[in-house]
Amino acid sequence: MTTRHAFDHNRASSYIGKSILIGLHIYEQGETSPAREQMHGIITHASPQGIRVALRGVNEGGMLNMPPSLDDIEVASPGTYLIGEDKIEDPDFMATWAIHRTTLH
Repeated sequence: MTTRHAFDHNRASSYIGKSILIGLHIYEQGETSPAREQMHGIITHASPQGIRVALRGVNEGGMLNMPPSLDDIEVASPGTYLIGEDKIEDPDFMATWAIHRTTLH
């Protein structure tokens, strides 16, 4: 069982303006193998309501809203990362999310 801590506003504000790599594992209802998406961007907002990322590269101009879970954002190891044809040098953070889609009736 994971224990969630109170939202750390100081920690969150230190993420603003930092680069992040994002991996999404998207499970459609009834599927066991996820579709995978990768993207990257700059964190523009972090509050108890969510973390907003201004996307770069092929998703330039888009925004992604992530859950306000700071514990799920990890410091990225230094290096060059490839996302599609984009080369990202020494990103600050990385996060991976599993999305389970369901059908509403």
